[in-house]
Amino acid sequence: MPIKLSDEVRTQFDTNLSTIKKFNAKDLIRRDELGSELNFADAETDFETAINLFKGLADIDIMRVPESIIRDLNNEMSTFINSIEQIKSFSSMQGPDVRQNLIDNITNNYNNSWFKTISPIVAYCTKAGTDYESLQRQAHEALENIKKEHEQAKQEIEETQKYIMALKEAVQKAAKSVGVTNHTVNFQEAANMFEKGKSIWFKWIVGVSVAIVAYSFITLWWCPIILEEPYLYRFAQAILPRFTGLIVLFYILVTCGKNYRAQSHNYIINKNKQNALSTFETFVKATSNEEIRNAVLLQTTKAIFSNPQSGYLKEDGSNDEPTQIIEIVKDMSKVIKS
Repeated sequence: MPIKLSDEVRTQFDTNLSTIKKFNAKDLIRRDELGSELNFADAETDFETAINLFKGLADIDIMRVPESIIRDLNNEMSTFINSIEQIKSFSSMQGPDVRQNLIDNITNNYNNSWFKTISPIVAYCTKAGTDYESLQRQAHEALENIKKEHEQAKQEIEETQKYIMALKEAVQKAAKSVGVTNHTVNFQEAANMFEKGKSIWFKWIVGVSVAIVAYSFITLWWCPIILEEPYLYRFAQAILPRFTGLIVLFYILVTCGKNYRAQSHNYIINKNKQNALSTFETFVKATSNEEIRNAVLLQTTKAIFSNPQSGYLKEDGSNDEPTQIIEIVKDMSKVIKS
């Protein structure tokens, strides 16, 4: 039940608390002003403990505390503020005895009065202002959410394991029925064909390049343009056939370059698949571990059905998605089984 406080008591409480909130134990040390012997560095912990005790009053609801208790708190706060102000105004002329009395005043009041008065009020108001039922409900909801997420993650893991097992069985059936390494010759023949093709187009590139250089030298140096009247007509008549020839030669060069890159791309792709198939049995027979065999089989399947980048084409196709490879293997196993 809220307690009615007089304006005077509430105003004094707020004023004292506002003053205490500005206190900082480090500001009370004053090393530069008082020197190494008279500064308050050795009492910093005591000052900070007392300040934090009074700052704890900022978190309470004083409407839960009787006015007489608030008056006592105001008195204690005023005493504390006065002690702090004396420490702030202490000078080296007052001597070490006064310094020690100021420190003792803080520690004695904390132990004998302030802690006994303030800590029960802070503890009571903190406990009274806490909605434990709400916290319990939140904890219960959090626990239920964790259980649901755990169950969902467990189901996803089980589904993934089933999916992997199905994939492994499909790949194994396809490999056993078709014979993976038997098809190495197919990719080898394709790789050899594309290797010969890229060699031919490379020769074309060299030949056309030489032709362009020779044509340019002959037409521009050995056959200079002689201008006669009418100059424009004579110039156009002489220059157009020459540039037409150069344009045709450059077009042929660009076409040869495209064909060379395409042949090189196809050669690398088929060579990669040939290597994957030719080394498959070597790795499989080298181990008796079923997991390693399955891993090699999956990687070989991916090498066969994927379309990696070769670096020769400007717009290489991206690698096939793993799901597409999986569907291909499954379809293959179904066809073989039927």
